[in-house]
Amino acid sequence: MADYDILAEYSLNLLRGQMLNQLVGMSYMNGLSLNEFILGQPRATRRSGREMMQDALTGLLRSDVPMLRQGSKNLEQGKTLLQSGDAALGDISAKITRMREIVEAMRLSPPNASQLEAEYDDLSASVSSSIENTSFNGLKILDSQGWDERVRPAGAVGKLELQSGNSSSEITLYDLSLYKNHFTSSTDLAAGNLDVTAGELGALSGMLDGVRENYQARAGLLGTEAIALERQADILQEATGRARPNDWQSLREILLDLLLREQGAVADEQA
Repeated sequence: MADYDILAEYSLNLLRGQMLNQLVGMSYMNGLSLNEFILGQPRATRRSGREMMQDALTGLLRSDVPMLRQGSKNLEQGKTLLQSGDAALGDISAKITRMREIVEAMRLSPPNASQLEAEYDDLSASVSSSIENTSFNGLKILDSQGWDERVRPAGAVGKLELQSGNSSSEITLYDLSLYKNHFTSSTDLAAGNLDVTAGELGALSGMLDGVRENYQARAGLLGTEAIALERQADILQEATGRARPNDWQSLREILLDLLLREQGAVADEQA
């Protein structure tokens, strides 16, 4: 298991663009007992410890391939969720910008005030609808009232954990439920409330910009991690496919060869 852990760590480091600093020489037999493998077997059918350890390690790596591919899919779904949220926030932000323009126009007591009030109400209703209905795979993205057990509340945000191989990645969902049905022309556009409304809309607009930047950056990282996991699965699958009990190369040597070719590095054969 020590060799397997080290190789898995190396592959993760390489696939994230880090350098392969050293090859740690460890024996397959280090710290392991073969009693449980050989007891009870007829002498004629007993296999070498190297062969049995090779088979055990190959089985472990082969079982990790579907786990890594599923982790890649999970991260891709998280990326799509964030992209859906970003698109909805972009639409909401555009509506908030127009609502701010209406507030400024109302300061001049325009002759078409009633039309502006009606437009303001339509925009506000559309904002509320986007907050309430934006979802991905049945999970509300912007409304905490639609979060389920997959989301861990943490104040004004929610934390969603994505299983990714041997670890997990976390994304943050921002709760905008406070702004559902929050803006109405009957109060916001009253002469005495224009300054307050303009301030609230400005603050909301700035907050939406920040959330969008967060979603875009996180989606990009999830996409990169998904590609890395998929490539790691490819390497393990190729290694297990090439490994044979009587090969002059051990599975560890095969993996090292594949990882070095992935990195484009040259290693001393005595390393």
